[in-house]
Amino acid sequence: MNSVKMEIEGFNVKVWINYIISEEFEKLKKEFKNQLKNAPCEIKLFSRSNLISIWEDICHMQGDLSRKKLYEYFNDKQYSITYSLMQTEFGGYRDDNNKMIVDTLNILLLRDQIYSFIIENLDHLDLVMDYLRLALRHEFGHVLDYIRFNGMAYDEYREERARREKARFDYNEALDHTKGQTIDDLREYYSLEEEATANANVGISLEEKIKYDVILDKIDHAKLKTTITITSEYEPLKEVDSDGERE
Repeated sequence: MNSVKMEIEGFNVKVWINYIISEEFEKLKKEFKNQLKNAPCEIKLFSRSNLISIWEDICHMQGDLSRKKLYEYFNDKQYSITYSLMQTEFGGYRDDNNKMIVDTLNILLLRDQIYSFIIENLDHLDLVMDYLRLALRHEFGHVLDYIRFNGMAYDEYREERARREKARFDYNEALDHTKGQTIDDLREYYSLEEEATANANVGISLEEKIKYDVILDKIDHAKLKTTITITSEYEPLKEVDSDGERE
């Protein structure tokens, strides 16, 4: 039996979930404060809708809006055991000295997918929250990886990015999109250089990264009877005085 007690004060459930993730984000910043001393810009956490992310992805297709390209894009988004819930936004430019300057390092919470993921696994909310914390930690590993690009020779940066992008492309090309990602596919994905580096940066092993995927993948809801009982009690909060104390 799974039991999760939620005490929410001054929030609705959606804001509470974002609050939990934000708390975890602040913990990570403290844990890796030494590495963040080299960060060229502030590390930010944002919540973003799917439509905005899809639009930005399409805008980065470098003008290739062919039907085939769009089909491949949306097809890749569909088939996954647990679709992407977060992503790291990285940006920069080449300066006059042919150096890479990093000016954007954000972690994006894809809120539509997160909320959908929670609803689909509402009977295992304890696992869901642990999954989200681990996913955030993994994305933080990407941030730590991208910090080192700042000041790198631009040609060296582009060579590394091209190598990583090719590895990701080859991985996607080899997937059987009629079946979707298997657990073995996930192991292969998180063994890619970029993903493995992100995990290593924050002390996550390969099996630890996919452990919740393994657990959730084994749950066959067609063979389960799930009873979810939700009760709520609420009371108005006392007003806060000028000193921050509740009256």
